[in-house]
Order: sequence, then structure tokens, then C-alpha cells
Amino acid sequence: MVINEVLWLNNLPNLPKNAGYRRAPHLCRQRPASMATMVSIKHTPLVAVLCLLGACAPLKQQAAETPVKQVYQAAIDTFERGDFAAAIEVLERLDPCRSSGHQADVLCLRQVIANYELGRIENTITVANRFSQNYPGHAQLDQVLYLRGESYLKINQLSVDAGANGAFSPALVQSAYQDFSALLAAFPGSRYAANARLRSELLRQQLAAYELTVAERNLAQGSYIAAVNRARYLLETYQGTPAVPGALKVLVTAYDALGLEAPAANARAILDANF
Repeated sequence: MVINEVLWLNNLPNLPKNAGYRRAPHLCRQRPASMATMVSIKHTPLVAVLCLLGACAPLKQQAAETPVKQVYQAAIDTFERGDFAAAIEVLERLDPCRSSGHQADVLCLRQVIANYELGRIENTITVANRFSQNYPGHAQLDQVLYLRGESYLKINQLSVDAGANGAFSPALVQSAYQDFSALLAAFPGSRYAANARLRSELLRQQLAAYELTVAERNLAQGSYIAAVNRARYLLETYQGTPAVPGALKVLVTAYDALGLEAPAANARAILDANF
């Protein structure tokens, strides 16, 4: 990032109009009693911005006197330069997602994006949750929903790649599916809509396949009522997915085992007529 030193203006009575600024020997050094402080925030280096936010004890009084808008703008400028690591340092001190101050929504959104770009997936979800709670009707909520949905999938994929038992997390996949579905419902013309639609359909099929796996396991264990409930939930929730024929077969077998001839015949008729 571009770095300018913190500047001090010599404020003596007969200062010439063309007098320049005297460079501070250190960004966090105590200022002389006879000098006033002028801080150029927009192009101030990160360390100076952090000092203004309270990281350097000698500047705590100056931080209180610094216009909040200027500090916020410094965070935005750092983000726009693509220095996400530096932006996060400033944004986490500002904590805009817990604030209702100047441009808090803009900064909160950038905090979501910066966390995602840095691969801080759990932080992305946490900040995205705050954004969606604080700004449920925000014009850029589609981006937050998309990034949060992607983050849920990344966490699930990390678990799958690790090869742990029960690696597939239906709760995470369901959360991602809900985010993509909410995006499509509220922002059908969003630039994220096409990708969200593809992911939503894929996740829908995965969730249906998971329900079928559980239903078949219940059936194999002789838990016929549990198998019926799983299969019926699949049919009600995930119509049109490849798991539907399997769910109907579970119903036929489970109803036969329970001695329920009419429901079994009905499920068999639907299966024969459509698959």
C-alpha cells in the first residue's frame, strides 16, 4: 500500500504561507506541547490508522479527535486497493457490523468480502450473519448470501476431504441451499443468480440423496415407520430429483411390512406409472 508519513504542522504565530510540513520522527511519538497535530487519513499508512484507532497509546487522545468519517474512508481505500489483510486489521478494530454509524453497512459488507478473499471462512459466516440481521433489505444482500452459501460449502468440503466419519454435513449443505434459494427468490436478476441456481439444484439433489440413504438404512434396520417418514419427507420436499423413485420403493416395502395394503398399492401405482 502507498505510505505517507503522519505530518505535523508547525503552528507558530508567524508561519509563512508556503511553509511545508515537518516529518514526524516516529508515527507514534508523543507530540511536542507547542505543536498541533494534523493527520492525513485517506493516504495514511496502516500503522498510523491503527494508532488512531487506539493501538498506540500516545495517540489515544488524537484518536478521539479524529473524524470518524475519515477513519472509515481509510478502511475503504485500503480495501479498494486489494490489500485485504490490511483492510481486515482496520475493519476488525472498527467492528462496523456492530455499529450503526457512518457507512457502517459499506464497511460491514467489505468485512464479509475481505474475510472470504483471505479464506477466513468461519469469520465470513459470522460477519455475514451480522450483516443479514442488521440489513435484511440491503441492496447488496445478494452478495452476502452468495458468499455465506459458498462458505458453508467450503467448510463441508474440508470435512469431506479430511475423510472423517460422517463427513457429509446435511446441516451445512442445507444452510447453503437456503442461502442460494433466498438469493434467487429476492434477487432473481442478481449477477450471482446463475451460479446460485446451479448450486441450488445440485445441493437439492445431494440433500434428497441423503434422505434416501437414511430411509433405506431405516428400512434395513426394520424401522418401518421411520423409513416411511423419511421417504415421505423426501417426496414432499425434493420432487423432481433422482432420489424420488428410490423413495417410492421404500414406501412400498415399508407399507407392505406394516400390513398397510392401500398405501402400499398407491405408492406402487405411482412408481409404475412414472418410472
